[in-house]
Amino acid sequence: MDILTHVFIPLIFLFAIRELKKEYVFLIPFTLFPDLDKFIGTPLLHSLVVEFGVFLVLFGTESFLRKKYLKNDSINCKYSMIIMIYILSHLVLDFFDGGPVYLFYPFLDVGVGLEFSTKLVVGNGFEFKDVLPNVVCTTPHRLNEYGGVISGFGVVSMLMFLLMMLYEYRFNAIK
Repeated sequence: MDILTHVFIPLIFLFAIRELKKEYVFLIPFTLFPDLDKFIGTPLLHSLVVEFGVFLVLFGTESFLRKKYLKNDSINCKYSMIIMIYILSHLVLDFFDGGPVYLFYPFLDVGVGLEFSTKLVVGNGFEFKDVLPNVVCTTPHRLNEYGGVISGFGVVSMLMFLLMMLYEYRFNAIK
């Protein structure tokens, strides 16, 4: 999945559930956080096991800082939740784009994803081929390139988000 899609799909999601706020803009780089593992050569950051640890550290840190500096004992760790949405959306998008997402790495060395290859055959009527997605399984391997920087879907995601923001701004409903 390309960079633009990883950035704008979670923003569209937050907009749709009315949780997109200006103060979350500085958290946008977390949408690309899992791809940092491409530079170290292991799929650490595409693992739910590792990301669960990251979430625990984030929640703990935000909770500690809220109690210490804001004197706030509530469990409202909104920034950690937004970061979690950003990171998990990355894994979900990669999974549905063929992966691989290494769900239980380093305990299990298998990455999974779905490939969609449905075709409509037109001739003496209509026929759909390969309707069900294919499950793709793979083992980790070191990559020396980062492909999919920009795609048409990413550009459309960006344009959709910008149109949504323009519409929202025009009617002054943004938080």
